[in-house]
Amino acid sequence: MSPKFQPRNNRPLIFGAGLVVILAAIAFFATRDDSADSATNAGSATNAGEGIQQVRTVTVEGQPLAELDPRGQDPAAGQNAPTLEGSSFDGSAVNIRPGSQPKLVIFVAHWCPHCQREVPRIVSWLEAGPPEGLDMVVVATATDPNRPNYPPSEWLDEEGLDLPAMADDANGTAARAYGLSGYPYFVLLDANNRVIARDGGELSTGELDDLVEMAGSQS
Repeated sequence: MSPKFQPRNNRPLIFGAGLVVILAAIAFFATRDDSADSATNAGSATNAGEGIQQVRTVTVEGQPLAELDPRGQDPAAGQNAPTLEGSSFDGSAVNIRPGSQPKLVIFVAHWCPHCQREVPRIVSWLEAGPPEGLDMVVVATATDPNRPNYPPSEWLDEEGLDLPAMADDANGTAARAYGLSGYPYFVLLDANNRVIARDGGELSTGELDDLVEMAGSQS
């Protein structure tokens, strides 16, 4: 009769089973480390572009302007425009507030064909000779990733529009505060942030010159 218990003969089997368990554990933790590294790398790649954002928080201080009615007299003429505190696409501060000289605020939407024609016109106008004594700010508003010509940051950069650019928020807070009625939209302010004139639609270079002349007469 064979003995029921043979410890010497079972030792290789036990040792082999233990070795398999140890190797399996090493493989598990190595795979887990690789997965963690892959997740970290994927997260880094995903977060790599977070410095550029197409919409940013905008804070309004003051009473919003009435919406412009292009068919009649501007109800906001002579009124103080609210102060806008916002940021550019890269997060740097862009503010619209009283300063040392008049300013022209230009609201554009990336998907608007009129804006797509107006921005190159403004670029050519500026290249011919930037207006003296006038600050200029662009506000990218009505941003929508599901509409053409997105994102606005790349569009304005490719067009070569070298002006401070404020990214409006998803609700169009800056545009509503300034009474936007269409695209593109121009708001001319004096040094104290009072409304000199507002206009909507495409402007010719001659009309842009007129705005500069109007700003000069108020300074």
